[in-house]
Amino acid sequence: MILITRPLKEAKKLKTLLSTYGYESHINALTKITKKNSKIIFTKGNVVLLTSSRATKIITDDKSLNKQTPFIVVGSTSRDKLKEFGFNNILYCAQSVQKLLKYLKPQLKKIFKERKVKGLDHYTGSVNSQTFIKKVKKEIDIPVSQKIIYQTKFIKSFSPKTLRLIASNKIKVCLLFSQQNAQHFVNLIKKANLKEQGKNIKYLTLSSNITKILKKNGYTRVSSSNFPTLASMLDKLLKMRML
Repeated sequence: MILITRPLKEAKKLKTLLSTYGYESHINALTKITKKNSKIIFTKGNVVLLTSSRATKIITDDKSLNKQTPFIVVGSTSRDKLKEFGFNNILYCAQSVQKLLKYLKPQLKKIFKERKVKGLDHYTGSVNSQTFIKKVKKEIDIPVSQKIIYQTKFIKSFSPKTLRLIASNKIKVCLLFSQQNAQHFVNLIKKANLKEQGKNIKYLTLSSNITKILKKNGYTRVSSSNFPTLASMLDKLLKMRML
């Protein structure tokens, strides 16, 4: 059985998709996502940075935003979503945060100077990597700010059914989609005194950074998808004999 840890709406879609491949799955969302009520207003002269598909969806759902605003995005899914809704001024699309950081210094400094960019606005959630934004600020000498457009709330414990499934070693694979969720999963396993059973599970993550968190906590049966997309993760799941 596969444990899906995504927020409920996304998890249900994934559960349906996995069932078409004959996989049985169980949902226990580790977080609940809610959009902030404050109105989004792009700052004129600034570039919008998107590293979250959730932030991308919130922006594309807003019909009042200027579609000529320049974007930098991580992930082809976010890029394609933006283009679908008419946001075509995409300066760069990186396949990972690491590749974005490598691109920033040699390429974007030149582009920012040519376009007279005033600043970079990172639209994201309430739980995000401060290390990442510090690295961004280090690479470019223009103002960088974070705009929180959705709230992330973590669950306090696994559901009784999830606890039973983990305790009885019924969960064979767990899918993890963010660094914060990976650490929270580890914390919940420890809280439930199920670390031994947790280490028997095979983990498939969306990126190598998520994998590092699990390995740092002593979990060795971990693999990463080749690209930080759901399609890549599913492809890896189908190819690896994880079940």
